Amino acid sequence: MSVPVAGEATARLANDTLDATEFDDLRWRLLALLPLSIALIVLCWRGMPIWLEVAAVAWTAYFFLCVASLFHEFTHRHDHLRCRIWARAIGSLILIPATAYRETHVRHHAYLNRPLDWELWPYSDPRCSRLFRRAFAWIDLLAGYVTAPFIYGRIYWHPRSPLSAASRRAIAWEYVAVAAFWSAALTMIAVFGEWNGFLRAWVLPWWLAGMLQTGRKFTEHLGLSSFDPLQGTRTVFGTGPLTRICSYLNSDIFIHGPHHRTPRVTADELHAFAAELQRRDGPALPFYSTYAAATWDMLPHLLANPGVGENAGISQATLPDPADCAARW
Repeated sequence: MSVPVAGEATARLANDTLDATEFDDLRWRLLALLPLSIALIVLCWRGMPIWLEVAAVAWTAYFFLCVASLFHEFTHRHDHLRCRIWARAIGSLILIPATAYRETHVRHHAYLNRPLDWELWPYSDPRCSRLFRRAFAWIDLLAGYVTAPFIYGRIYWHPRSPLSAASRRAIAWEYVAVAAFWSAALTMIAVFGEWNGFLRAWVLPWWLAGMLQTGRKFTEHLGLSSFDPLQGTRTVFGTGPLTRICSYLNSDIFIHGPHHRTPRVTADELHAFAAELQRRDGPALPFYSTYAAATWDMLPHLLANPGVGENAGISQATLPDPADCAARW
């Protein structure tokens, strides 16, 4: 099965988003968080008062969420060597090959909320029953650190995988790197008998970060049937200090609709682009001033019918031709 034309068009454009200034900005977002996070991981590993350990685990979990957002930004710039190195390093830590993530995410942009949106499976797949989607949604929410590698790896392992031979080779080598890194890490942990510290300082925050990441995905997409990048995603675009700080640390991924509308708009430009879109005439956009408001709007869909696109209420007859996506880019 060949890669659809719209996916190819989006793949070319979704990666052409980098300039040196923006790369430095993205890198500093990570480096600004790194020293404190490493210190807290080490202290938590070695042991500390329980109240301080709870705070350390909470911060580390949020740090892991921010790293996942940077993973998204770096894979959008896969054609640039420094970003590719960062993406593959982060992918090795979180068990997701960077190329598999990129190939899945490219199709998420090209076929938002459609059956070909591999990233939103099973919520975008009309062959998946509501019962299955309900059950999977709670597994996805409670064990996102497991389901995320499964969802993004699915494009490689699926018998009808649309990947090119070159992408498959790259993913295979990235899986080798993941296996080598974690084999070495777990061997060292076993040799020194550090399982307790590993579970407290790494696995627990990683598990919590997986829940946060899945919750973010649900908030941005569940219950939206439109294929339009702005109407088919929820955008958190607020002026409050907490919203602005959290958005900045997460590479402004919360400004999700504008990012989908034009992937080439860089993270440092999304605020201005979102403000411009809000000033335009037309139907109201699903923009929210806080993440809590966007989450509250999503919750009924999570509980009743976790789906997007056709699974959110669109009939098959209304599905437009996938080739129409190419015109958006």
